Amino acid sequence: KYGEICHMFEKRLDALRDIEKKHLNLLINLFDEHKEMEDVIFHMINEK
Repeated sequence: KYGEICHMFEKRLDALRDIEKKHLNLLINLFDEHKEMEDVIFHMINEK
């Protein structure tokens, strides 16, 4: 019984780690996208 509980919690922790990785990747992508938009806008402003 104890082993089953440990195994269940290990599976839950693995699932949480996967979710955390996905969230971090989304944040990194959002940050990169934001930086790219800033660069484009900055370039457009300086062109005028």
